Amino acid sequence: HRRRECRREPYIIDGIETTDIQDGTQGKGLIADFVEEIQVKSSGYTAEFGGATGGVINVITKSGTNDWRGIVSFSWQGDALQGEPTPTLRRGLVNDDTAEYITFPKDKSNRIEPGFSLGGPILKNKAWFFAGYQPAFTTTERTVNPTTAVNPAAGTFNEDQKQTVHFLSANATSQFSDALRGRLAYNNSWSKADGLLPSQSGTDPLNTNYGKATEFPNYSISGNLDWVASPRLFFGVRGGYYKSDIKDLNVPVEPQYWFFVGNNLGYPEVPAHLRQGSGFKSVPSIFRTNRDVQSRAYFQADGTVYGNFLGEHQLKFGAQVDRVGNDVDSGETANR
Repeated sequence: HRRRECRREPYIIDGIETTDIQDGTQGKGLIADFVEEIQVKSSGYTAEFGGATGGVINVITKSGTNDWRGIVSFSWQGDALQGEPTPTLRRGLVNDDTAEYITFPKDKSNRIEPGFSLGGPILKNKAWFFAGYQPAFTTTERTVNPTTAVNPAAGTFNEDQKQTVHFLSANATSQFSDALRGRLAYNNSWSKADGLLPSQSGTDPLNTNYGKATEFPNYSISGNLDWVASPRLFFGVRGGYYKSDIKDLNVPVEPQYWFFVGNNLGYPEVPAHLRQGSGFKSVPSIFRTNRDVQSRAYFQADGTVYGNFLGEHQLKFGAQVDRVGNDVDSGETANR
């Protein structure tokens, strides 16, 4: 479960890299309303972004000011606002050599996102804070029967799936003196998917267990301290920690029979209750992840000297340490 990254394009949030170690994409969610600035650096970026072989995506969250500012929001999304479903191309349930377009009915879905943010002074002209919280609650309900599945042998199912995400962003900034400034930031995007949905083709057994749930803990904490020693000399210290994980719950421990290609409907010697069409799964999923922990500890100290000699120049020096880990325990619980 370890893959080498050939091209590194770091995703950085408040100074800590949150790139997914396995596939090189963004490993952390963040609400756009909590973002102050997004920097996309394709070349010529400074030494603190060392280690990148592609571009750099650097995100900075909002900070508090001397003025009190806040937002209260509410969003809803549901199937009532969606258009008609598009046809799905599936393999023939009886004849594997044919294909057919089926228009399955829309799932019933509702997603609500209440949220708020608040920023202001802790001590005017000296210290400020910002905090924002926005959860998202999504419920999807799917009804399957011989009519909706366009499958006379289909069972009747009515299952729902619940997805929850908690977006939390908070930081504090302090101007300790005219020359010394610091910032501490925390970002969390914990989420959970609870339940699986039945196959739209109605090929699931009547006693199917849809209770699998998956949790995704995910957070980062970072801080920086900047000191202007003189008009020509600047020092910075920054560090942070990022962690994400995957945990599966309620995964069946039993063999999975999957008619990925083919079916046994045309074999009279097979008992009727064992005859299944193409796409049949005896269990929706037997894949279980006990843990898939990605962690990154980061520290950097640097200095910058500014000078004027036949033009303006700056010389940067320092050290940067990254400790990256991926601890995985996952696989199927039985034979497939």
